[in-house]
Amino acid sequence: MLSKTQDAYYNALLTRDAKFDGKFFFGVKTTGVYCRPICPAKPKRKNVEFFMSALLAEKSGYRPCLRCRPESAPDSPLWHGTSSVVQRAVRILLSDESVIALNEDEFAARFGASARHLRRLFNEELGKTPAQIMRESRLNLARKLIVETDLSFIDIAFSTGFDSVRRFNDAIRQRFSKTPTALRKRKSTQNDSNIIEFSAAYRPPIDWQACLNYYEKHKIGNLEQFGDGCYIRTFQFENEIGMVTVRNNEQKHRLEIALQIDNVSAVSFVLGRVKTMFDLFLDPVYVASGFEIEPVFKAFYESHHGVRLARCWDRFELAVSTILGQLISVKRATQLTHELIELYGERRINPVTGDSVTLFPGPEQLAEETLAALKIPCTKKIAIITLAQQVVSGEIHFSSYQDPQAFKNKLMKIRGIGQWTAEYVALRAIGDTDAFPEGDAYLDKIIHTKNMEKLSPWRGYLATILYKHGEKK
Repeated sequence: MLSKTQDAYYNALLTRDAKFDGKFFFGVKTTGVYCRPICPAKPKRKNVEFFMSALLAEKSGYRPCLRCRPESAPDSPLWHGTSSVVQRAVRILLSDESVIALNEDEFAARFGASARHLRRLFNEELGKTPAQIMRESRLNLARKLIVETDLSFIDIAFSTGFDSVRRFNDAIRQRFSKTPTALRKRKSTQNDSNIIEFSAAYRPPIDWQACLNYYEKHKIGNLEQFGDGCYIRTFQFENEIGMVTVRNNEQKHRLEIALQIDNVSAVSFVLGRVKTMFDLFLDPVYVASGFEIEPVFKAFYESHHGVRLARCWDRFELAVSTILGQLISVKRATQLTHELIELYGERRINPVTGDSVTLFPGPEQLAEETLAALKIPCTKKIAIITLAQQVVSGEIHFSSYQDPQAFKNKLMKIRGIGQWTAEYVALRAIGDTDAFPEGDAYLDKIIHTKNMEKLSPWRGYLATILYKHGEKK
């Protein structure tokens, strides 16, 4: 608990300031629940204690509030725990769907530790093991689907990793002290359109239109569509085709997601992709404070209020598109990406629209191709094929828990990939907030990079600002 800032935190909860949402939680001694700062509850000061994370609140014996739903709070960029290993591990547990398939030994090995050592660190710092945090994350998602969607409890149970409805009901009752039916508090309605609607909260501000502008200029073939202030993506999940539409609800500080797919297990996958793509883990205060060090940096940041790190829907797609875009205009790069998809992608029928759709070719397919039909330099062809082969072999992966410099070094060992490409891919694919594509002719025209080191670890946000969220020609 933070004694010096408790009064400020109490004032924040009285005003329900959204800028503090997810940055701290407060427990109410008289009820035994813990809440977000935006909760309608306004307990007396003497009955409140503060926690820097939901995990610490639960460790102290509090249960989640049923009104403000702490599991729906924006994610914090400073993950809980005192060691960098625990902070990184918690972030990955809660945001990277790829770790679900890993056992404890494999997960710990990603951080250079044994499963036993990682469990000990987690117990010392958080009072819970990685497996317990993963389980609670699944329960939080289950509650989100119970409250926000009309999915059946059977669908929710299996989509969140439970092998029986009975175990699902018992786990929900144990964690939230209510049955799934009591949590829903309403009758489910028949949804003839088969649309699953849910949301993802963020900490304001966010320049939503700038995000859309950037992605539209770098669009991936016909898999991405834009219009009416929304982002639409056609994607494949476990061999099924789905569509997702994302809109910004500025008043409620959340992105509203409409998913159309038969496999409800895709909800977790899509939620993770949306959070990553639109940088919902960001706390703007930390980035703003980093830009204070130099007047020129501060001016750039203030002129782009609500900047978010431009990422991508699919990391392999991004890496290949970046190689295609080397030394040419963004417009020509998007044309080449479209050509690659049409030449080598798999054609499927979109069950939502009934139209034919061509998917981006995966690494397994490109690893076996010569790309002879694609009119690009041989160096680019070699780079794409080699990248695909190393992704298939596991030599290169795009998970965000790896060391960014080691990732860039692996990329630069591939013929045809230099520092600019490696930095750009690290920036947008694995979310390296300190990546800066030095040598970019466009960026060099705007700013001198001699003082870049002072801005670490937020240089990636400067790059995003300088690209003007897609206004680069």
